Amino acid sequence: MTISQYGRHQVTAGMQWPEWIFGSFVPIGAFFCTLEFAIVLKKHLAGEKVKKGEEA
Repeated sequence: MTISQYGRHQVTAGMQWPEWIFGSFVPIGAFFCTLEFAIVLKKHLAGEKVKKGEEA
């Protein structure tokens, strides 16, 4: 998605900003969600208590 927006030089309708800037937050956010999942999974497999809402 982000690469195609960058390649087509798509811009937003109102401000004429490049759309790939906003589209890049989707894979960045997915990376951080995966990282958090891996940290909690590691704690769970190690037998540590993981509290609901606990930050890693």
